[in-house]
Amino acid sequence: MPIHTDLSQLVFRKSIIEHKYLGGIEKFKEDFKFNSNKYNIEDNELISFPALNADELNLEDASNFHKIVDREGFIVGSNDFVVISRYGGFHWDNEWIRGNDEIGTVFFWDILANEKSIKEAIERSNCFVNKIENRYGSWQKWGEVIF
Repeated sequence: MPIHTDLSQLVFRKSIIEHKYLGGIEKFKEDFKFNSNKYNIEDNELISFPALNADELNLEDASNFHKIVDREGFIVGSNDFVVISRYGGFHWDNEWIRGNDEIGTVFFWDILANEKSIKEAIERSNCFVNKIENRYGSWQKWGEVIF
């Protein structure tokens, strides 16, 4: 299901967590101090943690997951998670996540998301700012996870 992009987010696929993280999703949520609120977001396929800037995301906790690291020790890729920035898009290619890149990454979704929810995300992305409250009732409703 599509998730609204915050300024920067660390996104994991739940099926990868189940496979690679001892204790599965519940232990992962406990260890990462995940609680569902308007910033920490999850849908059926993804779990997302926000930050103001990508360099503020806690990637050290991702030690159980695949990482590609450059000479300076910076993470520059992974098949297990991805960093997404509202104005910078996906920080590296990943085969299981997509977004509406043509207009900025306003919403992103797992490749298994249903077509109806993807269509809704694209419609929300194309909604003019001055029409959001009239059409959706509030900015909060516009940015909710689309099921």
